[in-house]
Amino acid sequence: MAADQSISEMKDSLLFCVSEGDMNAFPCNASPIQSVSLGIAAGGMALLFTVFLMSKLKAAPRGNDLMNKISDQIKSGARAFLITEYKYLAGYVVVVFAALLVLYTVDPPTDNRT
Repeated sequence: MAADQSISEMKDSLLFCVSEGDMNAFPCNASPIQSVSLGIAAGGMALLFTVFLMSKLKAAPRGNDLMNKISDQIKSGARAFLITEYKYLAGYVVVVFAALLVLYTVDPPTDNRT
């Protein structure tokens, strides 16, 4: 019974259903499993479309020698930047992890959450 109430509250909060006034339209009468399935299917279609576009892009020619040289320089510069950025990020994560570990070791959280 509580699940039916939460579903009806969720349906009431949908702006489309309220503005159209037809609670028997698709988005309004969909069950939670249908909504989740629709999201998963849309994500799968987006991934398939991405694979299609990547294969089409890789099949295209890279360009002339000057374009390839510039592309390779940009690629090496971007790789160097990312390596440097990840080194700093890894250091930050280690420092924050150590600080949180020390804080929770010194004063562990209790079950009394008031």
